[in-house]
Amino acid sequence: MLPHHSAWDFLYGFKDSCLQKLNEYQISHFFIHSPLDYVEFGTCTSLMNVLGIKEMVKYSTYKNKSFPGVGELEAPVAFEIFVERMRKELQEPIRVWRNNRKKVFRVGVLTGAGDSSDHIQFAVKHGCDTYVTGEASLYTIQYAKYLGINLLVGSQS
Repeated sequence: MLPHHSAWDFLYGFKDSCLQKLNEYQISHFFIHSPLDYVEFGTCTSLMNVLGIKEMVKYSTYKNKSFPGVGELEAPVAFEIFVERMRKELQEPIRVWRNNRKKVFRVGVLTGAGDSSDHIQFAVKHGCDTYVTGEASLYTIQYAKYLGINLLVGSQS
């Protein structure tokens, strides 16, 4: 089995149960988590490409913690067009908070575990008008609103 990552340690007992079941059925388990998030061809960059990001300003990185990738569209687009592009490309519902009136141009992206206020602050400090991630919490939503950065979340979590 080749998933993106293993079961999380913070789901107490779950990882051990999964590994026990895999062992029981003699199924090998190989995962490459961080290297796929933080390389030029990884998950963040791939999503940025799908969303029409033409100019990479900064790739997502990991240096004791995650940092979003930052990129620019070829030309600014209306927020609604960018949202529809993401919905169409992901082929699933996304959650959206419009927190400014700017056209979308500079976008910060961290595909997974991007729900930290540190990530949103990083995107704002790097001039992003919009932040895209795969996970959000109440404080993520509130902090994005406070800082005036649009928030798009590509999952229902």
